[in-house]
Amino acid sequence: MELRPTPRELEVLELICEGRSTKQIAHTLGISFKTVACHRDRLMRKAGVHDAISLFRWALLNGLVSLNGPEVQ
Repeated sequence: MELRPTPRELEVLELICEGRSTKQIAHTLGISFKTVACHRDRLMRKAGVHDAISLFRWALLNGLVSLNGPEVQ
């Protein structure tokens, strides 16, 4: 299995790290709840973790997300 997240998995990961629910992510990306759950499961397998907090930590440590929010102008 490829350990690097796909572009779509990265989109889902960013939203997970923002604290969005699976339902919210599905609505935001215009995909089904089951598709988001599948992306989340794949991300967790790639990261070797079993919960969202560990997934967030993995994403931070691997430079996939940052603690900086969007810039406000």
